[in-house]
Amino acid sequence: MSSVLLTRDGWLFKVNDKCFKVMDDLFSTDFDVKFAEILGVEVKNAWIIKNQLIENYWPASLDEWRNLFPGVVGEDGTVKLLILTLATLKLRNPEERLMGVIVEASNSAGKSHIIKEILKPLRPLNIVFEFTRMTGAFLERKFQNENVDRKILYLQESNNAPAQLHLILSEGKLHIGLVERNDGGLKPTEIVVEGQPFLVITTSNWTGSQDLVHRCIVVNLDESREQTLRILAHQVKLNSDPVFSELFTLFCNGCMKIFKILWQKIPENIDVVVPFLPLLEQKIQSLPNINIKLRRDFRKLISLIKASAILFYKNRIMAVREKNYAKNTIIIATLEDLRNVLELIDSGMRQVLTSLGEKELQVLKTMAEAKQEFYNYSELARLTGLPSSTLRLVIIPRLENKGYVLVDRESRPHRIELVREDFENPKLYIEEEQAEKFIKDCIQELSLIGYSFTLPEKTSENGLNHEKKPQERVVVETTQDLGFSDKNKLKESFSEKNLEKSSDSKNKPVERVVCTTTHDLSFFFENNPQNGEIS
Repeated sequence: MSSVLLTRDGWLFKVNDKCFKVMDDLFSTDFDVKFAEILGVEVKNAWIIKNQLIENYWPASLDEWRNLFPGVVGEDGTVKLLILTLATLKLRNPEERLMGVIVEASNSAGKSHIIKEILKPLRPLNIVFEFTRMTGAFLERKFQNENVDRKILYLQESNNAPAQLHLILSEGKLHIGLVERNDGGLKPTEIVVEGQPFLVITTSNWTGSQDLVHRCIVVNLDESREQTLRILAHQVKLNSDPVFSELFTLFCNGCMKIFKILWQKIPENIDVVVPFLPLLEQKIQSLPNINIKLRRDFRKLISLIKASAILFYKNRIMAVREKNYAKNTIIIATLEDLRNVLELIDSGMRQVLTSLGEKELQVLKTMAEAKQEFYNYSELARLTGLPSSTLRLVIIPRLENKGYVLVDRESRPHRIELVREDFENPKLYIEEEQAEKFIKDCIQELSLIGYSFTLPEKTSENGLNHEKKPQERVVVETTQDLGFSDKNKLKESFSEKNLEKSSDSKNKPVERVVCTTTHDLSFFFENNPQNGEIS
């Protein structure tokens, strides 16, 4: 039994009775030689074993997806959120995708570095367009008569963006009528740009339209003393240990290649259903700060839950139906996808649920803990470690607009008063039994309109992907009823009719095992807790 797991400092291999960790590029010939020496086999056999493990590899957790970017020091929550945001590009419906991400931080905080690391695996796919500055006229003419759907537009250190960019993000189309000089005369011209791109912006002080902020996920980088020390320690290691520096560079390059492979394996134009959303709605209704902005932000939350289901589609039930010569696939999200998103509240999701960014929250917590009646910008800068100019021009005005502070501008210096302290994490966790019922009902409803179901692939107890045979992904064809009543018939059908046939050495491996007597899928919920699903 063999498996591979990605850790922060290398690949952990388990091959038969050998267990070892390596920091290297798995695709290099030098690694094949090392791998052969460790296993005690010929290089060509080691190459076969390695390729089989890579082919079967899939991250078992969001932490493991994050580990694919070792070049980013710290910022775990930010990396996870960026990966989830990008994964929404795989959704079929453009209205369900997130429109982009805005990364805010002070100068020299590493905004460009983290974005370049995240986008590096996608550049060879020719979907990333990077600009230092972009005008509206350039956008119109650069992509004239082209489809920019799912293309990534990266604007470096931008404090504003052209109105045309807002339009194409929201409408999915630009249709411009203008007059241009042609052959000495004026000629009416139409410019059409189709599709919905994905926007990535790094900024130290966004002064552009807030409407663009509302359409994207806003991420604040970690500017704490602890993060600075982590970066310094990593830089010292890279520049003082040449052996580590060489291996780390190879490791980063190999992880980039793996991410590119995984990205290409994720299905395109996929649909995701979140059966337990009514339960989440009930929780959100209890939040104290419900306003019109929540209409859009709730859609962001749903999109991220769907993104998690896409990243782990191999461990999710998938509903499949062919109609009018077209195949439609729906991934059924689980509570694990909600947990993945809620764990990121302090890394950007808080702004979706409470409209508070990380730095805004830091200021509010500092004011609440200090318990002073009034503050000024210098005092808050000393207490929070944030620049006084950032507090004066950005953070305090935002908190004032949201009703958390009052600023007396008649006094010198300005006096800032905390007037609201309801900024704690929202409690949105859902009971598993309730969610399980909604998921079962969803499966039953889909079965009634002709969907069959592909069950999750088998994994080990610790979530590692083993040497999976092609027939380990099971398709359940539903004819009449998924009433969850007759477990034994379904199990017998798997074990006796299909698994017996697939074990016949004369038969070629099949891609899927089809069960034709389907009255129950509840065994999935009760007997497969190792998949990380609802138990």
